[in-house]
Amino acid sequence: MADQNKLQLTREIRNKLAANNLSDEEYKKLQYEFIKANEGAKCKVYLDSQGIKTVGIGFNLENPNAKQELINAFAEHNINVSFEDVFNGKRVLNDKEIKVLFDYSTRVRENELRRTFGEEIWKGKLTPNERLAIEDLYYTGGNSLVGKQTSFFKNIKEYASTHDQKYLDAAIHEVTERSNPKINPKTGKIYEDWEGKQNRREVQGEMLKTYETPAYKDYIKEQGFSKDLEEANKKVSKFLEEAEKLAVIHEEYIKSPTQDNYNKYIDILKHAEVDGLMAVHKVESILEYYS
Repeated sequence: MADQNKLQLTREIRNKLAANNLSDEEYKKLQYEFIKANEGAKCKVYLDSQGIKTVGIGFNLENPNAKQELINAFAEHNINVSFEDVFNGKRVLNDKEIKVLFDYSTRVRENELRRTFGEEIWKGKLTPNERLAIEDLYYTGGNSLVGKQTSFFKNIKEYASTHDQKYLDAAIHEVTERSNPKINPKTGKIYEDWEGKQNRREVQGEMLKTYETPAYKDYIKEQGFSKDLEEANKKVSKFLEEAEKLAVIHEEYIKSPTQDNYNKYIDILKHAEVDGLMAVHKVESILEYYS
């Protein structure tokens, strides 16, 4: 079961991100807060759950590009840090250096994800919370979790194209139910790091749930209001058309009070009355529901 405090923090950050009106700087702050809360921050090299040398906020020192990334990150800020000293535990990073390394690392990975998903989908179709969930998945599992060969990628792509929630649900299912095997087939026992990974997957799945955010619910309400208002306008327009006909027939009846004109007048009067009542009822229901 996922850590409830982390789930609550995830929901708070997700709801802010889903509003979709944040500056890049505000997004980066929430990105840092989210990944740091899940990954932790270590100033000195340590071994992660896979036995990989890591430092800062999950920075993999054994990645083939790690040395160049670390050099580039600190060079941008004129900070002199030896990769070998960090790798061998001789150099301890301070909070500023951890943040510098994190910012550079996430920027590199975000650019890689842009290429994978395409700019139109990455910035044009996905909400900030959806992008952050994908970034965190990529941060922890690379292409094995979000690459083009995965069902997750295919579902996210369909969701971005159609905005059909079933594809987002399918992507979330991939994350929370299928991306973290529990039993080691070689030993028949539960993987030692399964629980920690599963907690992370639950949090990532929660971050993806755009449809549970206040911003999304407001959007749906606005969409519903627009449709209802359009329907009400049609009913009002129909009533006005009947009223115009009624005025013409009434004038004809005054000039020539025949039984035929009387029948016409009564028939249109009934239609106008029904349309008028329907229009009034629709408008009243809209005001009651959306007020």
